[in-house]
Amino acid sequence: MHIYIVLLQMGTFVDSIPVPNSAALNGMAVIPRNPGVVLGADLIEGRMFSINILTGETKEVLKRCRACTCRRESGRPSIGTNGLRVIDDFVYFTSPNRVTFFPISHR
Repeated sequence: MHIYIVLLQMGTFVDSIPVPNSAALNGMAVIPRNPGVVLGADLIEGRMFSINILTGETKEVLKRCRACTCRRESGRPSIGTNGLRVIDDFVYFTSPNRVTFFPISHR
C-alpha cells in the first residue's frame, strides 16, 4: 500500500510513499510534537505505522495487536484498527469488531 501526498491548493500530486506490510490504511493522525510524522492504522491487520512524509521512512509501531483483530470464523470481515486521534501524549484508536476504544502512549 502507498500513501499519496497531494498539494490541495494546486491540485498537484507531490509524492507517493510505500508502506510495506500494510493491507489497508484507514485513519491517519499527525503527531503534534513530531512535524512531518503521521500515524496510519491498518484496518485489516491491526497494525499501526509511523510514516515520515518528509523522508519517506516508515516503521511499524504497533505490531498486530491481538486485542484489535477479530477472528475470521465469526462470519464478519476482520477489522483491526480504525480511526486515530492524538491528544497530548496518547494515541486513541478503535477496534470496530471488538467495539473497543484503546489509548496508548506515543512517547
